[in-house]
Amino acid sequence: MMVPFYNTTFSHTIAWAREGVEQMGMNNLYALELGNEPTFYPWFSIEEYVTRFKNLQGRLIDAIPSLGDKRIFQAFDTASYSAGDLKTKPTFESGLNAAAPSIKQVAYHYYQNQHGIANWGNFQEYIRHTSTKSNLTNFLPNIKYLEEDHSAIEFAFTEAGYTVGGKGDKEHVIKANNFASALWSLDFQLCAMSMNVSRTNWQQIVRSDLQMWRPVKTSLGGPRVTAHFYSQPFVADFIGKSGKTQVVELDVGMPHNGLYAGYGAYDNGKLARVALLNLELWDQKRSSGDRPSAKFSLSGLKNAGRKVMVHHLNAEKGALAQNGMTYAGLQWTWASKGKQKKVKDDSRILDFVDSKVDIMVNATQAVLLEIQ
Repeated sequence: MMVPFYNTTFSHTIAWAREGVEQMGMNNLYALELGNEPTFYPWFSIEEYVTRFKNLQGRLIDAIPSLGDKRIFQAFDTASYSAGDLKTKPTFESGLNAAAPSIKQVAYHYYQNQHGIANWGNFQEYIRHTSTKSNLTNFLPNIKYLEEDHSAIEFAFTEAGYTVGGKGDKEHVIKANNFASALWSLDFQLCAMSMNVSRTNWQQIVRSDLQMWRPVKTSLGGPRVTAHFYSQPFVADFIGKSGKTQVVELDVGMPHNGLYAGYGAYDNGKLARVALLNLELWDQKRSSGDRPSAKFSLSGLKNAGRKVMVHHLNAEKGALAQNGMTYAGLQWTWASKGKQKKVKDDSRILDFVDSKVDIMVNATQAVLLEIQ
């Protein structure tokens, strides 16, 4: 829950927080966020932010005493393209250390792009794995500081999306919320998890093209489940149910062009699932020739298992598809009221051969391997 932080007086903020906690219930409140994108506030500096944060935090605890014995506050919530203005180490060392025992998570906002995509070539750069990894690497000093000095505080992206501002080309390549952007969001989430980002909250504004489903008719069209949604059931299956999954990026042994990525999910130290992504753009209307594919070879799996179940995340029409997507043969649509429906059976079982397995992954496609 977010409460206002912009003004110097906090009467409305306290009333807002008290009402929110009463209606929601303290047990249902994950975190209390103080403000939104404070780096845009006219008064912003690190020192002023720390002073005002501690002041408001104290006022809130006085007004709602049940906040006082909990690690429940959310700090920072820095705008995507000004993240460097509010870094963890100098901010905590400027006095936020005193509030650290009550801070649950430090949050940043993330958008892959802020200018829109001008052409097909730019679109490829936008979803390229190395582009995403390079952007995320910029956050590593903030993440590592928390790990080393405040290990109980989580790092989260609390507002994320594939683009903000700008315009695409005449076919609205990015604004269309298409299958390629769903693959990007899949890569983004898995890469972030491999860097110990604890959670991601997607931008879900109804009157924008960022959402995963549109519940009502807007200027963008009627209600629908969008292409972007299809990254989410894949991510859920990849994480699994143990609650202790550890994610690592794998060396997939492919050419270093940034178009291929692989991730392993470990449960109790044992490799349980693998995600493989082929981020080469292919579209039925835009691309010439047959849809290319790449062979991923996984080796050294002697103690992992004996078979793998392979599930596909795919759109037959390719990158610009807005419908017809499937994951593990399942679809989620407005017609089905968002409930999954089996429309094809394209999952298959492969055997390990000498602790190795080869997987063909089409361009603009991802697969999930469940090791059995």
